[in-house]
Amino acid sequence: MQILRRACPTLPAEPNRPIRFENDDKREGTVAYLSALNVFSGHVFGIVEDKTGIKPFQKLVDIVMEQEPYKSAHRAAGLKLIPTMAKECRKYGISLVLASQEAKDFNVSVFSAIANYLVLRLIDVDAKFLVRNVASSQHERVLIDKIKQMERFKAMYFSEERKNPSPLSLSPPL
Repeated sequence: MQILRRACPTLPAEPNRPIRFENDDKREGTVAYLSALNVFSGHVFGIVEDKTGIKPFQKLVDIVMEQEPYKSAHRAAGLKLIPTMAKECRKYGISLVLASQEAKDFNVSVFSAIANYLVLRLIDVDAKFLVRNVASSQHERVLIDKIKQMERFKAMYFSEERKNPSPLSLSPPL
């Protein structure tokens, strides 16, 4: 965006005289305006920065994520409705995708209702929690170690149709 400033001050309106202003502007440089739109409420979050890049973008994301309902979105995973919803979706063949930064966000009963898992690298606590709920106890320690040591763009696919998880390679973003 171009920052412009009036060359002469604007004169306010007076009795029998309209507002007066010059059309000449002085250029003051450029800035970047970054914005995010909440499509449900129509609310726009915006910031003005000297330049674009990952740092200004992350600043905008942080501003958005500090607001409700985004601030407490991880709490929705603990709702008692989610395990019931997962069971009903499975019963009727409807796909349901649940995602979280932490496996412990989900109620244990959710795991019995889910048939397939795509698992990326996890920290020890989350790897243990997940493996205890989706794998047999004889492979528990080995799977925990594999999940913790996965490289970027690698994943494990767990399915109730297979005894062992399948390793996957994900395509990096273009």
